[in-house]
Amino acid sequence: MIDIRRLYYEFQYSSYVRKLPFYLVRHYGFRRFYKKKTVDSVVRQYGFNARFSPIAYAIVSHPRDFEVSSRAFEPHPTRDYIRRRISSRYFAGNQDFDFLDLMKVSIFKSNWGSGGHSTNEEYWHYVGKLKSEKVNK
Repeated sequence: MIDIRRLYYEFQYSSYVRKLPFYLVRHYGFRRFYKKKTVDSVVRQYGFNARFSPIAYAIVSHPRDFEVSSRAFEPHPTRDYIRRRISSRYFAGNQDFDFLDLMKVSIFKSNWGSGGHSTNEEYWHYVGKLKSEKVNK
């Protein structure tokens, strides 16, 4: 029997991992870490389920900000649990994935007809900027 709850959780993880980083860089530019206010703004603007915001905080916010940002969503998984789950699915177990790694698994990587959300040219423009910034640091 299909576990609907598990499918729903998988959908939320996938949505946050494969879409959120693109929208953050589109509206706020590349940052090593994003603040709660910034993340929450993108979550609202693009219709993410806010109940799963701790996923976003775990992947794009500073580790010390995770608990404070996630407090309103208790009970929630730990930052380590969220990153471990994401790393096992997308990054061969590497829990030290960074923003560029997240962009590499974006759904916007290919031109799949996203209904006006993006073109793959926009995606590659941002990835090119991220790569050059990473090299220059």
